[in-house]
Amino acid sequence: MEKMRQSCDCRWSVACRQKDDPVLQFAAEEWRRYVGMMTGRTAENFGGDTEKAELILGFGSDFIRESCMEGRLRYDGYFIKKEKGKIYIGSHYQRGVLFGIYDILSRNGCRFMKAAGVKEHVPETSIIFPEEVVENPDFEHRSFTITGTEITDDWAVETIEIVDWCCKNRLNAIFLHENIDNPIAGANSKVVAEIKKRGMLFEFGGHNVQSFVDRKYFETEPELFHLKDGKRQKDGNFCPSNEKACAMILDGIRSFLQKNKGIDILHLWFEDAISDSWCTCEKCRGMSPLQQQYKVIEQADRMVRKEFPDVRID
Repeated sequence: MEKMRQSCDCRWSVACRQKDDPVLQFAAEEWRRYVGMMTGRTAENFGGDTEKAELILGFGSDFIRESCMEGRLRYDGYFIKKEKGKIYIGSHYQRGVLFGIYDILSRNGCRFMKAAGVKEHVPETSIIFPEEVVENPDFEHRSFTITGTEITDDWAVETIEIVDWCCKNRLNAIFLHENIDNPIAGANSKVVAEIKKRGMLFEFGGHNVQSFVDRKYFETEPELFHLKDGKRQKDGNFCPSNEKACAMILDGIRSFLQKNKGIDILHLWFEDAISDSWCTCEKCRGMSPLQQQYKVIEQADRMVRKEFPDVRID
């Protein structure tokens, strides 16, 4: 059972081991904001001066080792530890530190909701700090999917509220499910900025990958497109055994990633059809739709790992 004690009569100022890290600074400001609402006190942010502060935030193997927490954390789990009059919150990842901030707030009665217009409950109370907590997630990847139909400023406002709720409830990824040919600009970029501010993973993509094989080539190069009932089809998917068609797909993915930065996981989905949209030509007829997709995705995965090492595909 966790040991708890009433906080001493101080402001619970905060400092970050990595003082220039934007996610840690966001965590520090979230702490200050909620401490102010709960206690009426002003918690000072001392930047990187950990000697002056009562609450110390940090991430990475060095901080974990110095806190004697080696081997106790997995994924983006976090620890909260009281030692020599200070409170330490640490994790392998910056977002884990932010999760630790929300953990303390939750233990003191804060509730983060997104229902019927009620966003959160913040009690007016003194703060109780745990002596030691280690929280590890059961699942490494915890994602919330948001399907964008009309990408407007109003949509962005509502979606940012969802992003905030997800982070406060320790989800670590947001998937904006949109067609792959949608640019990450305008309202989309506002949402992405909020995802990154919290250190969460950003997933993007969906259907329409087949559009990278331009339909304007159908009349002159029909072999690029899938064969159905003995005839090449302009709509639907392409022929995955055609090297030029596959090269077009890879070029389209490459161009999209070059123009749209910040994606951690790119979802590559093809035409949304149960059957009859994949190829039955002589080279393809022995492959199932799943095998035909995998033939292309395998090539895309090799290219992305080589040229965009920080991106993974699904």
